[in-house]
Amino acid sequence: MRRQRQTDQDHDHETVWAVEILPAEPNSRSGPATPPGSSLMRSVISIAVVAGVIGLLALMLAFAATVALIAVPVAIGAGLIAWLGMKWRAARGR
Repeated sequence: MRRQRQTDQDHDHETVWAVEILPAEPNSRSGPATPPGSSLMRSVISIAVVAGVIGLLALMLAFAATVALIAVPVAIGAGLIAWLGMKWRAARGR
């Protein structure tokens, strides 16, 4: 058994590995040509994504305007109540 392991180790040291060197020019490694409609489809998808993002931003702006129409009067009312509460405590403390 020891003899066989020793020969396996000797065999590992004698292994020669083949190395493939890739060419430096990108033209020599060109892949298959793209289908004729792929660039058109890529443009259509890009335009659809941009239109979707613009639509989403418009909805968010409309929602923010609606929230602002509700939130601003509520904030003014809360400030008025707080101001009246401070005046009442100041008058009561005298």
